[in-house]
Amino acid sequence: MEIHALEVVGSGIVVSDSGSVERLKIRAPIDLCQLVITPEQEVNEEGILYPKFEIADVVFQTHADEFSVDVTGDLPLYKESRIEKEMKKWLETEMKTFEKDFKVAL
Repeated sequence: MEIHALEVVGSGIVVSDSGSVERLKIRAPIDLCQLVITPEQEVNEEGILYPKFEIADVVFQTHADEFSVDVTGDLPLYKESRIEKEMKKWLETEMKTFEKDFKVAL
């Protein structure tokens, strides 16, 4: 089974040691989510047969170059640019962790 048009979005505020406030908006589209479903069957004590579906595997396909991080606030532009780069790296790592956690939860 394939699922399309999923994304992770969020927003937050970062306050530096100097008191500078930055507002963040993030968006990480998931290009494709594939669920591998295994059909099984189960028989209860009365002998009635029930269908059962087990999710065997989950795969998320993302492209880090499509991640969007918008930083606005008190910092100079060159520092905002560094925050954007670091947030994109963090998002990429978190998306991989999310996929692993999703598999474990199922």
